[in-house]
Parts: sequence; structure tokens; C-alpha cells
Amino acid sequence: MNEIASSVTSFLSRNDTIAMIELFKAILLGAVQGITEFLPVSSTGHLILFERLLGVSQETYGLTFDAALHLGTLVAVLWFFKKEWKQLFRASYSVILNLFQDLINKKLKFSTDSRRSLSRASTRGGNDKLVVILLVGTFPAVLFGLLLEDLVNTALRAPILIAAALILFSFVLIYVELASWKIKLISQLKFLDGLIIGTAQAVAFIPGVSRSGITMAAGLWRGLTREQSARFAFLLSAPIIAGAGGKKLWDIIKLTLSGQLTTSEQLFFIVGMVSAACFGYLTIKYFLKFISKHTLWPFIAYRIMLGLFIIILSLSGLTG
Repeated sequence: MNEIASSVTSFLSRNDTIAMIELFKAILLGAVQGITEFLPVSSTGHLILFERLLGVSQETYGLTFDAALHLGTLVAVLWFFKKEWKQLFRASYSVILNLFQDLINKKLKFSTDSRRSLSRASTRGGNDKLVVILLVGTFPAVLFGLLLEDLVNTALRAPILIAAALILFSFVLIYVELASWKIKLISQLKFLDGLIIGTAQAVAFIPGVSRSGITMAAGLWRGLTREQSARFAFLLSAPIIAGAGGKKLWDIIKLTLSGQLTTSEQLFFIVGMVSAACFGYLTIKYFLKFISKHTLWPFIAYRIMLGLFIIILSLSGLTG
């Protein structure tokens, strides 16, 4: 605490006005990340746009700062669902132990019996089943992330492409609002449901799509209620956010140890992460209440209007 306090004092002593502006930017960007990560409107798309509007240096912060903010939202989803995560952790021990015993018995070959072990867990009730479905749902996003990371982090971050994704994937939300049954609970999901929803989550690497939006859409398409699809989308997001954020966290640690991140830049990261965690927690809480009684139409309208607005700005040369 003393080190943080001294960092704040040192940071503020340089120039109070500049310091307060930078802290405000960090708080605002953290709020943008925390709110949009869990709404079907694309957090990455909003972050890119707000960083451009606020003049946040992509060379100094850029993708590393974005990843730090994602770690803030990871804290939010772990914090809000702490009871569920404790139960899932206990259940995962049982699932992994049974699978490991099957592998040992078959001399570490992923045999038919091993696949049956996962299949048995996926058909049980309760948390064993949910653990397997979350694992299956996480795999496609991990695969897509490894294959497409460079493309996503470069060519796909253009504002005009974000606008196109915002508009085009709004029609996916329109379709599921009109055509889905919306009657299932998470406990009724099957192995195939998890794979389909997880594959949809992988598409969200494209800025403008929205991880929560596309996974909610897939959940609705598989019959989940709106509230249950949102809840499952949030749970499914945690491993991917942890993986992406954790990878960049090591970069942040290396930059800090090498002295490449100044005290003010470290404070910028910390304030942004705390802001993202707080706003993320509140967004999860109130969005779940909202979506249990209302439709996705307000978010669909917002996405389309924002997409059109970005296109206008891009054509006029105002987005850089």
C-alpha cells in the first residue's frame, strides 16, 4: 500500500492537470471495457474507438493495456460467480481424475474408454456435466486464437471493419430473437450444445462481433432462455479472458522488470484494471436482471446505429 501511495504521489507531483487527465482516461477506458465486455456490443471494438478518440498511444499501451483491462473483467466474472466457480473447481477434480485413470489404464492413449469417460461426465447432472461442456466450449476459441492472433491484432482493428461487424452480426441477434425457443436451462445443455456455442465464441475474435453477443446468440439458438444464455456466456468467457490476459500479463511483468514501464504507466494500467473490474461486476449484476425480463432489441438498435456512425466518421476521415 505504501508503494502504491508513493507511486500516486510521484505521479501527481509531475503535473497535476496532466496526471488527472491520464487517470481519467484510465478510469474511462476501464469503464468502457467493464461495461461492454458483458453486453452484446463488442468490448474490443469500443476500446479501439475510445483509445483513438482519447489519443491513447498505441505504441506505449496498445494491445498490452487492452489485455490488462481484460484481466480486470476476469476478476469481475470470477468475483460475481465465485460460488459457481468453487463448485465447478471441485467437480473438475473428479472429471480430470477419472479421465487420468482411464489414460493410465490404457497406457496414456486417448482410447475409446477415455472418450467415454468424458461422455459419461457430460451426461451426468450437475457440475460434472457443466465442467465438460465448458471445456468443450473453450477449445474452439483457443484453437482460433492461436491460429488467427496476428491477423486479429493487426488487419481486423480498422474502424470500418469494426462498423461492418457491428452491423452484420446484429442480424444474427435479430434472427435468434425471432426464431429461438428460449426455454432451456444451462443444466439441460448437451455436449453438442457446448461445442456449437464455443465455436460461436471463437468468431468473437473479430473486433465488433462481441464475445457475449455471439455466445448469447448461439445459446438462444440452442434453446436457452435469455438469462441462462447470458449466464453461460459469462462463465464460458472466463477461460479465454484468462488465457489472453495471462499471456499479456507476462509481457507487462517483463516490461516492468526491465524498467520500460514508468511509474505513471504502471499506475495507468492498475487504475484501468480496477475500473474494469468494478464496472464489469456491476454490469453482470444488472444485465442479468435486465435480460431476464427484456429482449435484446435495444442492443441490436445500438449496434446498428453505432456501426453507421463509425462508417460516417471513417468516410469523413475523423477516425484516423
